Amino acid sequence: SATMTESIQSLVKAGLRNPVRVVVKVESKRLQEQRRTPSQCARSTGQRPLLCARANMCLHRLQSSYIICESDEKMAQLLSLLAAHRDDKIIVYFSTCNCVDYFHRLLRASKRVRASTLFALHGRLEQRKRTAVLDEFSKASTGAVLFATDVAARGLDIPNDDLVIQYDPPQLANS
Repeated sequence: SATMTESIQSLVKAGLRNPVRVVVKVESKRLQEQRRTPSQCARSTGQRPLLCARANMCLHRLQSSYIICESDEKMAQLLSLLAAHRDDKIIVYFSTCNCVDYFHRLLRASKRVRASTLFALHGRLEQRKRTAVLDEFSKASTGAVLFATDVAARGLDIPNDDLVIQYDPPQLANS
């Protein structure tokens, strides 16, 4: 587990023999490299300010924002974001498998999103199908939207995604 809660620790004690805890620490030099400003990156690497020598991107490129709206406005907001970012690689998280399937089918028929390649990924798909969907989305360079449940929230390496949208709020406050 990526998160060692008390419940997980109890389960480990009850069900495993000789468990091993693995802790990964990041080297401080790498952290310093990632925390540099754009001008520091450009001076030390000779690259464009947004790129770093050791990391694909500097942390300064990450942005977090939110939209407060009424429930009946959520779909319009999603459509606006998808239309505004038509050429980007986007992941949209939903709370259930049914939501993923519903929005995938609905937006496939939408004229506003038709130019994008749409993918659906959730826990009720066979593992072979999930792997195929993930591979196709990962290989897409632009204009791809992945609708997913939290099955895609941890441990996946999806290169070059431009936008991540959390459509439904997490069910648990600590998620």
